[in-house]
Amino acid sequence: AMLKGLAGVPAQPGLNAIVVTGPLMAEDDRAKLRAEAIGLPATIVAFTDRMRPLLESADLIVTMGGYNSMLETAALGKPTINIPRSGPSQEQSIRAELFARFGLLTHVPLESATPGRLTEEISAGLNRRPTPTIALPMNGAQCAAEKLLAIASKANGRKRPPVFTRGSTLHVVA
Repeated sequence: AMLKGLAGVPAQPGLNAIVVTGPLMAEDDRAKLRAEAIGLPATIVAFTDRMRPLLESADLIVTMGGYNSMLETAALGKPTINIPRSGPSQEQSIRAELFARFGLLTHVPLESATPGRLTEEISAGLNRRPTPTIALPMNGAQCAAEKLLAIASKANGRKRPPVFTRGSTLHVVA
């Protein structure tokens, strides 16, 4: 869908889409994408171990909206178009709707991802300024550990859970 949308974007100096399909895409499907990309400013690759620098250098990111991709684009503040898959669960769509509410991306449901709509969104996205990065809390593991320690302390009758700092070793005895 993205390549059909890209086909309608007026030519611009330096415009080059790098499409990372992921290594799990069937080679036949990747070959179809490569054929569709002929004549477009697009390169199709299965995998890159330089995803972060690639995202950092992008003027616009179009993503299916996996968990890591969404957090990376939000952290970078890059203009982003999210086209979540339709199944097997709704987690990508739910996340896209929430991120869109915060102004972090443009959510385009798969059923609305027509070539015309994507041409409009890509053109607008290329002209959109990056959003200021937001401070997302990235201490989920620490918060989870603190909550678990609090629960364990209550069960053992302790008033305060032990304090652990970075580098501390936590020994769990069952």
